[in-house]
Amino acid sequence: MVKEILYYTDCKLKHKELFKWSKKTIEESGLPILTISLKDRVRDERNIILNAGRAHSTLYLQILLGLMVSEADYVFFCEHDVLYHPSHFDFTPPTREKYYYNNNVYKYRLSDRKVVGYDCNWLSQLCASRELLIKHYTKRFKMIAHGQKAYGWEPGSGQSRAIDKVPLEHWESDFPNLDVRHGQNWTGVKRMDPSEFRNKKTCQNFDVLSVPDIKGWDHEKLLSL
Repeated sequence: MVKEILYYTDCKLKHKELFKWSKKTIEESGLPILTISLKDRVRDERNIILNAGRAHSTLYLQILLGLMVSEADYVFFCEHDVLYHPSHFDFTPPTREKYYYNNNVYKYRLSDRKVVGYDCNWLSQLCASRELLIKHYTKRFKMIAHGQKAYGWEPGSGQSRAIDKVPLEHWESDFPNLDVRHGQNWTGVKRMDPSEFRNKKTCQNFDVLSVPDIKGWDHEKLLSL
C-alpha cells in the first residue's frame, strides 16, 4: 500500500451537510481510508474508536494510533470540515525525509461567504512518510510525558520545529481544497484579513476571491452550505 488517508474526527461537527460532503470528497479519492473517531458514528470498514474527550493531546493520540495501525508508505491527513479536490490525492512525496503541505487551499467562511488564501502549512493539508510521522508524534508524546512543551500543530513548521528539525516543502494540487470556517473550528473563524495576523510573515501572498472564482468546484453547492 503506497498511499492511505488518515481521517480523524471528533464527530461533533454540527453542520451535517458539510460533514457528509467532506467525507464524500475523501471517499472519491479512491485511496484506502483509516478512520480514528471519538464516537461510533463513522461507518468505515476500518475505524478505530477512541473513548476520549476533545483535546490537543487527544488529537495527537488519534493521529499516532492511526499511523501505527496503517501499513502505507505515505499518508494524507484529512479532517471532517475540509473539502478535498480529487487532484489533491494525485501527489506522492518524492522523498521520505520531508513533510509536504498542499499550498493550493482556501479558507471559506460561511457566515459572510468570504474566501481567502495565503501561503500556509495546515495539518489538514499534510502528506508525508508514515514512518517519519510516527517518529515525530512519538517524540511529541515523550516530551509531554516529561513535562516539556510540545506546542505547534504542524510538523516541520513553527513551534513544532522544537520536536525535530525535519524540513518541509509545498506542493500545489491542480485545483484547490477548501477549509470551511463554520464556527466550530478549533482555529476559529478569524485570520481572514492580513490585519488579523500578528506576524505578517505568516500570511504571504494573501488573496481574496469570491465563490464563483473558485476553480474546480460546484459554486451553487458551496453557496448552499
